[in-house]
Amino acid sequence: MQPSAAGSSELTRHACEPCRKKKSKCTGEKPICSFCQRLKANCFYLPRKPNAARGHAISRGWKRSGHSGVVRQTAQPNARKELQHTSLQIEERRRYLPEPPSFHPETEAQTDYPVTPSQDGISGTQGWEQPPVGPESTESAIAEPPQEVLEFFVDVYEAKLHFQPLPLLPLENLTDQLLSGPRFLLWSFISLILTIADHEFYQDSKELVARTAEDAVMRLAFEGVPKPTVMQSLCLIAMKHIRTYQPARASMTVGAASRLFTIQYSFNGGANCPFQGDECVSRAFWSICIFESLFSSSVPGLLDARPPPYPDTEVQPPPPAPPVVPDRLPTLESNQDIGITASCIRIVSTWGKLGSYLHRLRQAEVEKPWLPSSTHTKLSLELLEFESQYNRKHLLNNVGLATRTALEVSQQRDYWNPWMTTQIVWHAAQAILNHPFLHLVVLRSQDEIPQSCLFLQQKVEMALYHAGWLFRIIRMSTGIMSIFDPMIGVAVAATATVQWLFQFSVDTRVARRAQDDLCWCDEFLSHMALTWPHFSHSVS
Repeated sequence: MQPSAAGSSELTRHACEPCRKKKSKCTGEKPICSFCQRLKANCFYLPRKPNAARGHAISRGWKRSGHSGVVRQTAQPNARKELQHTSLQIEERRRYLPEPPSFHPETEAQTDYPVTPSQDGISGTQGWEQPPVGPESTESAIAEPPQEVLEFFVDVYEAKLHFQPLPLLPLENLTDQLLSGPRFLLWSFISLILTIADHEFYQDSKELVARTAEDAVMRLAFEGVPKPTVMQSLCLIAMKHIRTYQPARASMTVGAASRLFTIQYSFNGGANCPFQGDECVSRAFWSICIFESLFSSSVPGLLDARPPPYPDTEVQPPPPAPPVVPDRLPTLESNQDIGITASCIRIVSTWGKLGSYLHRLRQAEVEKPWLPSSTHTKLSLELLEFESQYNRKHLLNNVGLATRTALEVSQQRDYWNPWMTTQIVWHAAQAILNHPFLHLVVLRSQDEIPQSCLFLQQKVEMALYHAGWLFRIIRMSTGIMSIFDPMIGVAVAATATVQWLFQFSVDTRVARRAQDDLCWCDEFLSHMALTWPHFSHSVS
């Protein structure tokens, strides 16, 4: 029996070939569907396969699509049962996919792209509760853009954003690079373009794309992943926040990108960046610099942002027993006491500046240390200023540490802990700033002008004096207080390098004392490594 005209029309596919290749839902309009008409594509329908394979093809197609529906009446009975079973499985899985974010007019930001802070104040998407699924499940819920849609986004990027402020992404083969690259870079790019031009393909998933991009990129950034694609994604997200007038979020994103780039130099021991010569990294680096200059220049540094008052320590140590022999010098009027905790914060801040100075020296940024404008002179004056403003009642002779009992010190740790940190860090900073290796090797004059012998002699004596007092105070605290502060461990390990040089001194008394300090330092750091394991590397 020959098939009728109606029967022959049923033998053609319900989806056109362009939609089937792109795995997008086809409206089935003939002779041309709306999707192909919009993209000006060649729309055509191929005939179906024979009935024996048709049921299997339909079942396989429904599995790929991820949507449930009504089984066509023309399908075979086995195919109908298989489709029903597959539909139940798909419906079961859809329960675990994230729901689309709800729209709240009262919280909508007055921008082109409605974005409002969530409850945690981190993400820049609509306030909706994140479902209990991982990022992989969330990314899988976002439809992959067809090549025509992505090319439309690339055209928008080229016309509106490519040179603002720098060409962050190369236009050559950009579509292929986005499709073959990591998904978080693709979602970051799409979320930025959607703030400029809408597209019906992502009409109902703008917030989901933005949320997925930010979650994935920020997670990698805070894990310290130094991939060029992460830096590019951070720049794209920062541009999106600037577009939607969210300066706080833009500044935080730019700061994360800047810190992610700078830590590579610190963790590589001052060596060159591992991505030296990479054009993508160069584009990202200078884009970050421009973002910081244009949009974060008004954001001051932490110590320049009108810091709050220093926290004060209410508990003061009881006065020690009066000395047997009174002081020969008259007692001066005590200067204003800002508290031991505030003094500790000040000297630790100076220690941080000293670390930055040493890092610049490792980058071969050498200067003459005796010049008034040198960083060495400024740090020396800052340490002298700290000593002059340090209240006399906190000095070692006045607190009487050697006369205290372990029980007394343990009951007043809120005073003795910052006091010990202040003493150790101050002596360590002086010892490192006057380190013989620093002045005899690193800071040697580059223009063949010999250094002053008196200047070098002063530095050597200062380093020997402060290194000796640091280990003397630590020894004095043995049996009285337990020291587990990692800041003290870092200061002791750094000062030990001074004594390592002095162990080779021709003066036997100085050499023997330095050797004793080194042996005791190994024991001290080994004990501290039980609490802070990274100190085991300093011991080895």
